[in-house]
Amino acid sequence: FPTKKWFEGSTPEAIDYQGVQNVVDAVPAGLKRFQLVTSIGIERTEQMPFKLLNSFGVYDAKRKGEQAVMDGATAKGYAWQLIRPGRLVGGPYTNPDLANLMKADVRDDCQDVALVRGDTGVDDMGRWSCSEVMVELLENAAAVNMPLSMCNKKGSVPQSPEAWQAMINAAARA
Repeated sequence: FPTKKWFEGSTPEAIDYQGVQNVVDAVPAGLKRFQLVTSIGIERTEQMPFKLLNSFGVYDAKRKGEQAVMDGATAKGYAWQLIRPGRLVGGPYTNPDLANLMKADVRDDCQDVALVRGDTGVDDMGRWSCSEVMVELLENAAAVNMPLSMCNKKGSVPQSPEAWQAMINAAARA
């Protein structure tokens, strides 16, 4: 929802589209992979709760940013990954939102990751967990040129490179 920052120029269009487009335009020759973190719900803006969240165009701007990355890949020859996590929770608590107010975090028994191709899921994603998945994806060539949704789920963090590889391979095949 609109905040004071929006009136100072930090709108979804300026950040999630034009900012991404500026980065894509500045990509040097030879870049191997471009990862962009957006959000689950990008393709489900007519469904709740995403319809409400998009009422001020946040998801529309994010989708345009995703398209800028894909168009840039065609023009510049890099591989891409669109990372669509659930609501990011856990510290650092930098946004003035409900997750910050409640200091929301992923439960101790929900440390595993549901990684799915496309746009599915509605659960939370720990910031630390999102970062870990992004690193694993950078080290893996199986899941490129596709959007990937992720949320935490019941279970433990994958403990081995083979477990990560199996999860990423399954998402890439879906």
